[in-house]
Amino acid sequence: MHLVCNHASSKHLRIDPFSPHATRLSAVRGRTQVKTSRRHTERNICVKGLCRSDSSNDLEEDGLGVVDLNNPLVVRQTQRILNSFQRTFSRPMLKEMPDGLSPTEQARYVFLADAAIISHDRVQFDDGSFDNVYNYANRAALKAFERTFQEMTSMPSSQSTASQDEHQKARNALLGEALLKGHAIYTFDRYSSTGKTIRIVDGILFNLVDEMDLYAGQAVLLENVTVLK
Repeated sequence: MHLVCNHASSKHLRIDPFSPHATRLSAVRGRTQVKTSRRHTERNICVKGLCRSDSSNDLEEDGLGVVDLNNPLVVRQTQRILNSFQRTFSRPMLKEMPDGLSPTEQARYVFLADAAIISHDRVQFDDGSFDNVYNYANRAALKAFERTFQEMTSMPSSQSTASQDEHQKARNALLGEALLKGHAIYTFDRYSSTGKTIRIVDGILFNLVDEMDLYAGQAVLLENVTVLK
């Protein structure tokens, strides 16, 4: 299934596929605020800069935006990533994750994992063209790429690679290898929103399947990431 999205002249989408409410984003002193139609005020509980509403499973951190880990789409995508990795490699993606967690608890655990985890899927644009657009990124990935969750999940994944033809060709070849073989191991450079080089060593790229065993994009597990100043 392809998600059809409208866009203007740019292919940088301004969508939030995981938002359960109509949202409006505003940057205030470098902090992204998500404003919804809720009429009551919620108290935030914050530990080391990471905040959780006392009436929800939302997580908020300066510069990373707000993520609702109760959102069924976030929970579903987390399950697809975990299940597809297990299916491909016959081992858990995060071996330290405790057994017996609920899907929502697993979504929280994966989001807060030390390893960076990202996924994308093909999107059809209004001009009929296709591109892979990120549809999930955990906290470690957001910090490395210096983007909010909302920004990351509206960005074509090709924009994280240098625009030169040779870099894009190498990226496309990598995606094609994983598509054919089920997975690929790679060492590559990507780039953050401020232009910093993100050096990835032995990244694990693998295909995702949905609940009906159909192709549902690709994900990467990045356990060796260095952000160069």
